[in-house]
Amino acid sequence: MLDWTRLTPAVKRAAGIAASKFPAHHDVSDVEQEIWVWIMQNKNTVTRILTEDDYEGTLNMYLVRAGQTALKTEDAQVYGYDEEEIFHFSLELIKSILEVVFEHEDWQSFASAAGDGMPRAKSEPATGGNNLASYADVSRAITALPEGGYRVMTVRASP
Repeated sequence: MLDWTRLTPAVKRAAGIAASKFPAHHDVSDVEQEIWVWIMQNKNTVTRILTEDDYEGTLNMYLVRAGQTALKTEDAQVYGYDEEEIFHFSLELIKSILEVVFEHEDWQSFASAAGDGMPRAKSEPATGGNNLASYADVSRAITALPEGGYRVMTVRASP
């Protein structure tokens, strides 16, 4: 059986944590509702977790994950993208891309410079077969930074 007195503060806390990682246009009460829906869909799991001695950490992890999943879905709908299109850059990858974006005078010419005029099989840019997509993404993100952030990036990336 679900213990609402223990779940209610946990839901509020998890919704606040999840919403803090997303833009302000998201309403925390909507996130709470989505977490309650997740709880009702996963009653057996939640009941099992509540029977554990130290349940707070495990419960919080599941509830925050449920809230973040709902927020990611909402973001995808609001901004018009598919969640499968998201790519997370590692710090090492960003550093290597920044070197190219800032140091190569015309990195866009890589596409034409690599070929000898012969047709080649197309490779999927997202799988590493073509770094131009990554260069373009990072370059676009840099130019969208506020001026102070842009200056910091150019100073940090310069040799």
